[in-house]
Amino acid sequence: MELITGYKGGAHITADDDAAKIAALIGNDAYVLEHGSKFAYEISSNNLVTLSGGNLVFQGRHCRTKENEQEECTIENGTQGQMRNDLICVKYTKANDGKESVEVVVVKGTPGTSATDPSYTTGDIEDGDKECYIPLYRVVLNGLNIESVQQLFKVYHRIPNFSYGTGDPSGGVDGDVYFKIIE
Repeated sequence: MELITGYKGGAHITADDDAAKIAALIGNDAYVLEHGSKFAYEISSNNLVTLSGGNLVFQGRHCRTKENEQEECTIENGTQGQMRNDLICVKYTKANDGKESVEVVVVKGTPGTSATDPSYTTGDIEDGDKECYIPLYRVVLNGLNIESVQQLFKVYHRIPNFSYGTGDPSGGVDGDVYFKIIE
């Protein structure tokens, strides 16, 4: 047993300590936090999707793009008469020296008469995997054009959005959670 958040006379809290706490509080799933722009997208051209700022937690790790910054995601040209799905992902990497990093990448799909998502590495960081992709959006290409961009992430709602009551929750806002006491 080790005391993590107590004073021990020197620096001793590690990134793994913080990741374990985040995973215990939120879970190991991937969530975009309900703060700021939540990685809102804009189709800038048929070859560029731009993401606004946002915060992502996954497997205890927290990463973000600041609100005044953007991520530019280059989409390779589509193929006339073909469909294709690309995935905009956050790619986590752990180098052999233990240093961890993330970057936003586009995983290109395969063109065909129907579109399917490309494969990617899910990875389990706690089990020692060195790579993990977290899909944020699916970019659907129809021929040369981006037909749609589909959100793939879940939003983690802040505690103030949880409501307690014994009444009918039908008047709530989409996404709110209600608890009903059964007596």
